Amino acid sequence: MAETCSATRLPGTQCRADHRRTEAAVLADASARSDGALLTVLRQDLGETVFQDVLAALDDEMEHRLRSLHREPWDWPRIRDDTRAMLSLAAGFGFGTLAALSRAVLSADECPARRPPEVLRPYEAEVQRLRSTIAAFRPTAGLDRGGAVIVGAPPVWTGAS
Repeated sequence: MAETCSATRLPGTQCRADHRRTEAAVLADASARSDGALLTVLRQDLGETVFQDVLAALDDEMEHRLRSLHREPWDWPRIRDDTRAMLSLAAGFGFGTLAALSRAVLSADECPARRPPEVLRPYEAEVQRLRSTIAAFRPTAGLDRGGAVIVGAPPVWTGAS
């Protein structure tokens, strides 16, 4: 998926005359920009309502794709299929670290039946980190802790109406 010039609003992003990002800049940009900045640009481009719908769908898909990592016995073909889907999401949204880790999983040999390859741990940690970042952008009724609101906290249900 080719990125458009809407990404050029972030510092360090270079754009060619035909509005495609330069190849050398892709990897550098992915590591230099924060995921929060990417999501902020996405929010500006889509508007709040559509942005929240996209975040909900993205989070659900990431959760779904991680399930194959937690199944026993290991289903390596399923893990590879889920990782390909995650790579597509990462490339589409510009999450460079997740894309690189997804490629590492896809290039790994078959997984031993009882022990995950070392490449899966950082991949899963990155997905969980991104899900936490996404949760920070989602509006929820925060828990009040002495004037501080916990972003991403589940709504409090007291039973009172």
